[in-house]
Amino acid sequence: MKPVPVYLCRPIVSTLMTSLLLSSGCAGWRTVSRDELVRDVRDDRPKKVRVFYPDSTLEMSNPVVRADSLVGKAKVRGAKKPIAIPLAAVDSAAVYRDAVASHARPIVMSAMIFALVLFLFFPLKDGV
Repeated sequence: MKPVPVYLCRPIVSTLMTSLLLSSGCAGWRTVSRDELVRDVRDDRPKKVRVFYPDSTLEMSNPVVRADSLVGKAKVRGAKKPIAIPLAAVDSAAVYRDAVASHARPIVMSAMIFALVLFLFFPLKDGV
């Protein structure tokens, strides 16, 4: 195996660090209207949504839209149970967003693996 020249270390380290930062990133909730909720659930498949009623809030995991209802699992009296909510009953909602979009995650993971392979299998060479 040929040693990796030192001048290649900086790009490798910066790729690895950027990948780690992007993959660990922060996440948050984005408030949406009823129509945006339907579009987001169908297109982006968020892991969680919060549904706001005039007097309460319900958090659902793995939501899907079936006919005129939002279907998913929610904590009801301490246990996660399947639940369906008529979309007409939804005042507004919030969709949980990861910092890294689901389609970008494989790219980030590939960059991390590439950098790791370079470090593990190609020793550093001084003076080049």
